[in-house]
Amino acid sequence: MTSVIKIISSILQNIGLISMYWLVFLCLIQLLLLYLLTRYYLGSLYRFFLLITKSSNWAMRFSAVFLLPGTVIHELSHYLVAEILQVRTGNINLYPAKNEEGKLRLGSVAIAQTDPFRKILIGTAPLWTGLGIIAALIYIIVDKIPPLFFLILIFTAIFLIASTMFSSKKDLTDMFVPTFLLFIIWLFLYLTKTALPEAVITFFSHILISLNLGLLVTLAIYLIFLCLLYMATRLFSLILKRKIITK
Repeated sequence: MTSVIKIISSILQNIGLISMYWLVFLCLIQLLLLYLLTRYYLGSLYRFFLLITKSSNWAMRFSAVFLLPGTVIHELSHYLVAEILQVRTGNINLYPAKNEEGKLRLGSVAIAQTDPFRKILIGTAPLWTGLGIIAALIYIIVDKIPPLFFLILIFTAIFLIASTMFSSKKDLTDMFVPTFLLFIIWLFLYLTKTALPEAVITFFSHILISLNLGLLVTLAIYLIFLCLLYMATRLFSLILKRKIITK
């Protein structure tokens, strides 16, 4: 597995030599795919526990417990960035509940109203924190192959962190503006073929290679977990002779 990761890292470095813009494009595509997979996974996990417990409340609680490590990182990211930016904060709530739309809310943190710039930084904090942790974990794997037990722990940690990077619709709303601006800047630089300083290209290429490698590994881990969850759901459906009908 680690040999495959090293090969992919080499391929990404070659792409970076061709054009940094393609690394940006690849990163955005992978983020979109990861978002879609996390949405599907959260729904599938809830339906799995609903199949076993026959109770929406218990299904919600079990899902929240399973996702708790990622939820802690998510809410702490909001909280710490707000504190750094000197925005007043309140209590952190990790107890699952349904929001006004009837969907599962894994946690929340009370944050005072602030200006749009700081609001965007606070709202997108879980994504950048999650991506940073994932990139760091991938670097550990590439730098030195850990024992199998620690490798499984690292992959599980990546999976749990990625599961809650996009968990709030409000966070996604906050993320839209900077993502759109970055895309416009990327498109302008690409179409005008603007030559950036070599040091800037090298710096951002290293970051983008790490991000793309982390996202690619995360997508692969997600597909494996989704397959396992699908097989477990099918198995329990046959054993319990129940089906979950989604409306």
